[in-house]
Amino acid sequence: MNKDLNLHRKAPERTDTFFLISNYNADPELLLKYCADYHIYDQSDNALIKARLGEKYLKITFVENSGHSLTNYFRYFSHKYDSLPPLIMLVKSNMIGRHLSQEYFDRVYSNKYFTPLYDDRKWSDKHGIAYQ
Repeated sequence: MNKDLNLHRKAPERTDTFFLISNYNADPELLLKYCADYHIYDQSDNALIKARLGEKYLKITFVENSGHSLTNYFRYFSHKYDSLPPLIMLVKSNMIGRHLSQEYFDRVYSNKYFTPLYDDRKWSDKHGIAYQ
């Protein structure tokens, strides 16, 4: 979608699904337009980005970069075990355009059931190879 169309694009309806965002050297601002509540785990190693995020977002935890989003998700689960939200979307801040299209995300972000956040239409299975 070109930038001119993005300027006139209607804001999405916010879902009550809690967004648990794993972030690395990015700004998850686009994702926050889709949710009513969130928490960001930031693993950025860029000091300027970390400073900007710290000024911009209250619901952010800065953590050491483990190289995996799963570390952040399980950290949240263990810290909030007794008070987890009823629905949680596990999100990477850079997933739109990398792991799925904007159009796919727009269709599925408000689902209330397990939904893969991956839509690689170029992928094809290869017999005897497990790589996805």
